[in-house]
Amino acid sequence: MKITEIRFGMLRVPLKTPFKTALRTVEQVEDVVVMVHTDSGHVGYGSAPATAVITGDTHGSIVEAVRHYIAPRLLGEEIANLNRVTHLVQGALEKNTSAKAAVEIAVHDLWGQLYGAPLYQLLGGGEPAITTDITISVDYIDKMVADSLAAVERGFESLKIKVGKDIGVDIERTGRSMPRSRAAPCCGWTPTRAGPRNRQCLRCRRWRTPG
Repeated sequence: MKITEIRFGMLRVPLKTPFKTALRTVEQVEDVVVMVHTDSGHVGYGSAPATAVITGDTHGSIVEAVRHYIAPRLLGEEIANLNRVTHLVQGALEKNTSAKAAVEIAVHDLWGQLYGAPLYQLLGGGEPAITTDITISVDYIDKMVADSLAAVERGFESLKIKVGKDIGVDIERTGRSMPRSRAAPCCGWTPTRAGPRNRQCLRCRRWRTPG
């Protein structure tokens, strides 16, 4: 199974509720879809979002990085040589993590197809189930508490609380959330600001942030 071509698409899905962090508000999912074609007729699919304020990647930069730097290195490569292929992806250019991720997801998809087994099994997994968390968007405290309670009622055991706009309010946000919640500043805190505040929040002891 050799790589013969890489094509692109776009995936746009409106969100039921906006996804809010300290840096941005997202109204809909907009992912670049990467389709890796092979000489056997199999196609692997991968995707990546454009998070310019976090990674520096845009839709245009993802497509251009794959088209001009990653794809030329992969044409003719055997999917069976997974380590070599992923090494070629990572060495194609600096940074551009979203472009690399999209291609590697598609390559792993093909790797699973090649051996006729679910990817989790090929990677050594056991049960075909994982435990995930849910992100609580940054908002007014009462709204975030209500969203947290609703998430727990839906069966979620771990919550990721978005913070980062007002560090004092953020302590209250996490304090009033569920016991198994964790704060996600998303570049909204600096080490100097975060360090002293961490001492006020027992849940944050594992961060070991200097300050």
